[in-house]
Amino acid sequence: SRCEGYGGRWSLQHALNCPVGGLPTLRHDEVNRTWASLAAEAYPAGAVHAKEPIIREEGEVQGCPVLREDFQVRGAYAPQRLAIFDTRVINPHAASREKVTWTQALKAAAEEKKRKHGQASADRGCDFTPLVSAVDG
Repeated sequence: SRCEGYGGRWSLQHALNCPVGGLPTLRHDEVNRTWASLAAEAYPAGAVHAKEPIIREEGEVQGCPVLREDFQVRGAYAPQRLAIFDTRVINPHAASREKVTWTQALKAAAEEKKRKHGQASADRGCDFTPLVSAVDG
């Protein structure tokens, strides 16, 4: 069969990587809902807000786009302090990662999230935690 997005040959690797006809967004959203649901089980009622918090508004920093996270938990690390969580799901078998181990790929994805979101979260007085997972078929 053919990819709905690009019309190319459909394969497992294509499905894991294709941002148009593949499943990366659905996969991310499912993993993110699972993390938020687990957080809701672990913390008191009302502490978890699954609506995407906006950490940086459009135009707040010249040349920088809006910055959204996936969910937040009040009191995760310190009383009344917000902890911001952002999910990333990677395919460790992607061609771009063929020369690194799974551990290296996961660490690199977490560091990339920290570079992108860490300072903006800290500027808002929030803690930031990247939640990086790997998919394997």
